[in-house]
Amino acid sequence: MDLGEYATLDATSLAAHVRAGDVAPDEPAALAAAAAAAVDPALAAVVEVYDEPSRRPLRDDALLPGVPTLRKDSTPEAGRLHERGSRLAQGVRATTTGHVVERVLDEGARVVGRSAVPELAILSSTESALHGTTRNPWSPDVTAGGSSGGAAAAVAAGVVPFALASDGGGSIRIPASCCGLVGLKPSRGLVSPGPGRAEHLFGIAVENVVTRTVRDTALLLDVLAARQPGDPFAAWPRRSFRAALAERQDRLRIAVSAEPWAPRSDLDPEVAAATLLAASTLGSLGHRVQERRPHYDSATAVATGATYFALGVAAEVTEIALATGRPVDTGPDDLVDLVEPVALTYVRTAERLGAADVLAASEGRALVRWQVERFFDDVDVLVTPTLQVLPPPHGTGNLTAVAPAAVDHWSALEQIHPNLSIFNLTGHPAVSVPVGTSASGLPIGVQLVGRRGSDDVLLRLALALEQELPWAGRRPPVHVTTAAAVTEAVR
Repeated sequence: MDLGEYATLDATSLAAHVRAGDVAPDEPAALAAAAAAAVDPALAAVVEVYDEPSRRPLRDDALLPGVPTLRKDSTPEAGRLHERGSRLAQGVRATTTGHVVERVLDEGARVVGRSAVPELAILSSTESALHGTTRNPWSPDVTAGGSSGGAAAAVAAGVVPFALASDGGGSIRIPASCCGLVGLKPSRGLVSPGPGRAEHLFGIAVENVVTRTVRDTALLLDVLAARQPGDPFAAWPRRSFRAALAERQDRLRIAVSAEPWAPRSDLDPEVAAATLLAASTLGSLGHRVQERRPHYDSATAVATGATYFALGVAAEVTEIALATGRPVDTGPDDLVDLVEPVALTYVRTAERLGAADVLAASEGRALVRWQVERFFDDVDVLVTPTLQVLPPPHGTGNLTAVAPAAVDHWSALEQIHPNLSIFNLTGHPAVSVPVGTSASGLPIGVQLVGRRGSDDVLLRLALALEQELPWAGRRPPVHVTTAAAVTEAVR
């Protein structure tokens, strides 16, 4: 198999080639390393390619035999660097392995390296003082999204067919939209985050993948949705998500909202058009579509998200300080050369929080969850834009010149993607699918949101959109199959 063929295959096809004996199990990992060498100088999406991929003994019935992937640098792998995009954590090695890493290794995948993240994975763009700016393979001037931007850029450019990702406020769906990929935030409790991550951000963060095809997303959910000892949240009983794709979908009540959700924000006309196209396409398949959106206390949602992130960031900074031998009581002013302004804003906010604030956040999450649940009493699926704008220029999601409170940063991000983090708070599944392309050639993602536990329904609808509005043939300008990239890799 040559590099060009490799880069066009999804994980399902690549696993089939290995299973059939057409490709040796170790060959795809070597091709992934060559692909990274070819395109990553233009992207800065991969912060490390391992000298030897991580692997486990290969079972005959493995679901991902020989399939290469990247670990998001915010997810630990024992013995490997776990720098989390932060100068504070530079050189730190993990002592535990996240369950998502364990699961893909158990199913025969090869973890070939780490993908870039913004510092502590708290931004909607992938920019850090440690590793620089990750560029979008569709255009070097716009963001690849965040915090799973390195993962998304690498998958879109053909380095690996899927990459591990996580989502605490949109961090799977944002880069999926920016890079033209499928990105599912699973229902809360479906995918176990594993040691050191299970209570991260009070459970609003979830782990999964970014892929190029819906069938790969279903395959990886079959791999990752396995209960683990000590899981803090209950997973729903389920069958195979791959089998669910083949099932007939009953007629659904679908709500669509192609309007700005945040005050003083605008919705790009091309994004609105793509959203309405997705909804009308589902309507043409027999589903009942109406314009409607959930209404909830947005100020409470913003305050709750900001509180959880402030406490999570402060806890992570303390954890890294302990790991690097720095005093645990190191104040923010002492960290200014090691921690970036946004993270410092969250740390300073956490210092001012007390028990009453934590309780208020818990009550706030319960309130908005109740309000959104009521919306789904007579709606099966909600269709919205993923981002309200086309992939923005670098620096937009970084927002380093923020006021000294987490809520200000959170509010600023809500102007770009106001309908993402609410579903982290409520635990509903949500998937971004690349149904559109702007006149300037940039991907446009549309979000489908379902009832909690209805991940299979969302995957079936996503597959229907993939079949009706196919995106598999789209290739960004920076891709392994371009002549320049392949030539460079061969040298």
